[in-house]
Amino acid sequence: ICNSITPAMQTKEILLKIRLKRESLRFTQEAVAAELDLTTKSYSNLENGRTELSITRLLSIAKLLNISPEEFFVSNNSNQSFETNLLVNKDERDKPILGMIKISQDYIKHLEDEIQYLRMNSK
Repeated sequence: ICNSITPAMQTKEILLKIRLKRESLRFTQEAVAAELDLTTKSYSNLENGRTELSITRLLSIAKLLNISPEEFFVSNNSNQSFETNLLVNKDERDKPILGMIKISQDYIKHLEDEIQYLRMNSK
């Protein structure tokens, strides 16, 4: 742990890493809360720093997110690598969503064409 990082800064970085990792896995706050036997509001308060994060809870979250607890305590430079890694893999993570968007757009276009056809033939 870097000496220049205050406990409050370190906690914010840990919470950011938790959120980024959760989002990279496409876990909702609701899903994580359920796995931790918390309400969604309680988990949200924890992730947003409104509720203190205990070591026990941090270990549970690390296990759930399949991340080593030590990764939460790396220096700022490593933190940037962690965030960069999540962003680099963003394109891979978005492929299924982009495919669903394309299918939806094609289906909407099909329905619009069908509506236009029905309007023209109903006259």
